[in-house]
Amino acid sequence: MPRFLNFSLFVPFHYCKYQVYLSEYLGIKAPASPALVIGRERHEQLEREFLLEAEEVEVPLPELVGRVLEGLEPAFVTREVPLFSRSLMLKGRADEIEVHPDKAVITDDKPRLSEGGASQALAYSLAFKEQFLFPGKIMARVRHRDTLEDLWAEWLNRSHVRRIKKEAAEMHAIAEGREPEPCRNPLKCSKCRYRTVCPAAESKE
Repeated sequence: MPRFLNFSLFVPFHYCKYQVYLSEYLGIKAPASPALVIGRERHEQLEREFLLEAEEVEVPLPELVGRVLEGLEPAFVTREVPLFSRSLMLKGRADEIEVHPDKAVITDDKPRLSEGGASQALAYSLAFKEQFLFPGKIMARVRHRDTLEDLWAEWLNRSHVRRIKKEAAEMHAIAEGREPEPCRNPLKCSKCRYRTVCPAAESKE
């Protein structure tokens, strides 16, 4: 049975599938890039800022979602929500969820919009739907982590679900040893954290 992978793998999967092979199958961990370090610090800052204004709630999150659906509690926003999807075999933490009686908005904060970032937000949305048995509409949103402006947002639909399930299945196949074709885009390779161990990069030397 495949192990749970992290939702964040959608980003390297779309950037270069060979990164997934190197990290998840071969177990090679590349050093954190300056951009990655900055991203972690920004996420921690957003969490601290949120907690300064957040009201403490003792009700477990599944119960709170249920009470909102029943109209017994007002809509709410919370951050760093652990999510998992058995249909995708993925786990991780959504940056922010906003729950209303008739809809939910699942937000992932990114420095820029990318296809992988959109897939990650959609996968979080499906996981939220599965995990909380949410019956309403769910919007997947990518937001700029610095300006907090929306970069992309779409309602989760069947086409999205088919797409992310296909992508997740391919990620698992790669993580279990199916070697993909390395990316051979010089612009991508020059910025890649794995360029010192990647066959495609070595072939250019």
